[in-house]
Amino acid sequence: MKVLKLKLYQPVACYRKPLSFGVVETFFLPPFSTIKGWVHYTAGAEKEHPLSVSIHGRFETVGYQLQKFKKFDRKREGQPELPGFSKTLISSPVYVQELYEVYLTIYIAGDQELLSKFLENLLIKDFISIGRKEDTALLIQEPEFVELEPFKAPGFFRIKDLTLLSRETAENLGLSGTFYRLGLCYDEELKELTGWRYFKKKRDFLIANPTSKRLRENFDFIYVDPEDGRAVEMVNLETCSEASGQGN
Repeated sequence: MKVLKLKLYQPVACYRKPLSFGVVETFFLPPFSTIKGWVHYTAGAEKEHPLSVSIHGRFETVGYQLQKFKKFDRKREGQPELPGFSKTLISSPVYVQELYEVYLTIYIAGDQELLSKFLENLLIKDFISIGRKEDTALLIQEPEFVELEPFKAPGFFRIKDLTLLSRETAENLGLSGTFYRLGLCYDEELKELTGWRYFKKKRDFLIANPTSKRLRENFDFIYVDPEDGRAVEMVNLETCSEASGQGN
């Protein structure tokens, strides 16, 4: 399988978990929706394209930063009321969880024209950001198209860094841990009306820890990066129009 391979470094990053407000928590890897949006935005795409993506990474430590957030609150005397809502908008200090010294390896497959435009624009950008706008990223090697090889048994399945794997793949391989239900497609009509992204298509994923185990059978969904022997699962991110009508 031919894919675009990117290796990046971020001094600081926060990939915010939805509905974390008391303390803003981060996923330990950028979710698929973040990478999907980043590719489309950078390429200047006018419509959504299907992609297949694999996300790997590591970080040195986790810290917390105190920031001021604006948030909705119940109506209070002396506070301005939001038109149409029985709510006010207040500022409040909140701790934000952040990752430090982040290294990412990302594989992307899809429409060749989209990926070529993404790569062209990526290389002329003044700065790259993944996650928050302030979470700048540096390319630590030149992006390149590489050929992933199908996994052949018997052989060792090697997870080199933290890796996002679908529930189906993780369970087939006997891997366990905490699964996260990640949004893949949001309701475009609702976003146009409100500006909010409500994800209508979700799937369960495991952030798998580095490991190595010998497999005695082939798995069609596993590839290997011949550069470092890393196991790669390319997760299909269909367009939201393709996903409409499907369950979570």
